[in-house]
Amino acid sequence: MPGIKELATTADDNRVAPAVDPAAFLATQKAAWYWTAGASDPEPAVRWALNHDDGYTNYRKLTTGYPRCVR
Repeated sequence: MPGIKELATTADDNRVAPAVDPAAFLATQKAAWYWTAGASDPEPAVRWALNHDDGYTNYRKLTTGYPRCVR
């Protein structure tokens, strides 16, 4: 799993809904959160995430979302 800075590099500021190149990232879910490896201190159940609908980052409870592996 990537860190938030690494995952944020996949967002394209020139696009919206999705804010990612659909040819490079097939099957990107609309208005969905993609998780990172980084926990939000001091709550271990909260993770940094990126929404590929608009490129917004935030920390959220780990209830629903998707992994997005990068290399």
